[in-house]
Amino acid sequence: MYLEYKPMKHHLREPITLLARSGIMLFLTIFSIPSAAQISGSGSGSGSGSGSGSGSGSGSGSGSASPQKISIEPDCEIRLIDSYNEKIKSQSPSNTLLSPASSSSNSPKFNWTCIFKDDSRVGFHGIAIFNPYKKEWSLDWSRIVGGAATKREEQWQYRWYRAQYQLVQLNAVNSNGYAIVDRTQTGAGTIPAESDRKAQNTGPIFLSFCLVRETKALCGNSQVGRKEDGAKGDLTPYALKTIRSIEFLD
Repeated sequence: MYLEYKPMKHHLREPITLLARSGIMLFLTIFSIPSAAQISGSGSGSGSGSGSGSGSGSGSGSGSASPQKISIEPDCEIRLIDSYNEKIKSQSPSNTLLSPASSSSNSPKFNWTCIFKDDSRVGFHGIAIFNPYKKEWSLDWSRIVGGAATKREEQWQYRWYRAQYQLVQLNAVNSNGYAIVDRTQTGAGTIPAESDRKAQNTGPIFLSFCLVRETKALCGNSQVGRKEDGAKGDLTPYALKTIRSIEFLD
């Protein structure tokens, strides 16, 4: 299992997308997309899944959800809480179970992979840098913005990425890491021109993350919404809440 990355410098016509290939794909089956306000509450949930081994979970009642255990090859055993009363299912070479809404744009598909913590992919090959003194992650903007044809274009790139490319510190149950929320792209997979206001308000929202514990790291990515759908179509808060509930079991 491995992650593939686009070149680190992202020019005006290039997308920023973290692509991941993994032995397990997790589907969050969203029957109705929650708003950020709805996500602040929690419900009950049940689900099942398997990666290299098995995954299961169930829950009932209001106000809480039961943890679900998932195995991710080669060596990540985790437990998480699906806090919005949905079903987490898995797809792997040995298990082709799909969620009922897997073909819908309302059903984010999380590709997760388990790697060593010192693998350069944990920091997107230098895009995200860990400060051991502050114990936090930061972005290296020199690896994100560059290569513009003009000074004005370069200034626009910098302003656009600063506004639309966000790093979030993550403190999960027994691990730490970061997430990157990428709202930079248009529907055509590029960043919009400074004068194109319509394009600036359309396009996918991507979320990529890595959690580090001892010698290993769990990384993943998904499209979590579209800008033109507004807050109702943005599952970023839900996804972050689920990721923060992750607990490594080994």
